[in-house]
Amino acid sequence: MQVETSVFYRILEPEKTVYRIRDVDAAIATTVAGMVRSEIGKMELDDVQSNRTQLINQIQKLVESAVNDWGIEVTRAELLDVNLDQATRDAMLQQLNAERARRAQVTEAEGAKRAVELSADAELYAAE
Repeated sequence: MQVETSVFYRILEPEKTVYRIRDVDAAIATTVAGMVRSEIGKMELDDVQSNRTQLINQIQKLVESAVNDWGIEVTRAELLDVNLDQATRDAMLQQLNAERARRAQVTEAEGAKRAVELSADAELYAAE
């Protein structure tokens, strides 16, 4: 899985930033990459797409707490794109098709059950 992120920040205390970090952009990128991996690792694959806002908020909070000592304020974090490899896409498609087939069988069985019930009701009504 490849995840593209974007983090916007503002340097509030340049003296902390300069003395504590050599390359601000690289430090933030490394911090964000680790936190994204950690948070996505806690989630199911389907939840990554469906709970994007929650994931972004959690990552932003974690990054804010990590860079606070550096004199930096995180103003915004974005999850730009989540790319899956072809094998994962194929597996998800297979799972989706299996779920659709299962729902179709359930619907068909419920329809058959309802038809039997209605037929029995009709026979009972005719007998009365």
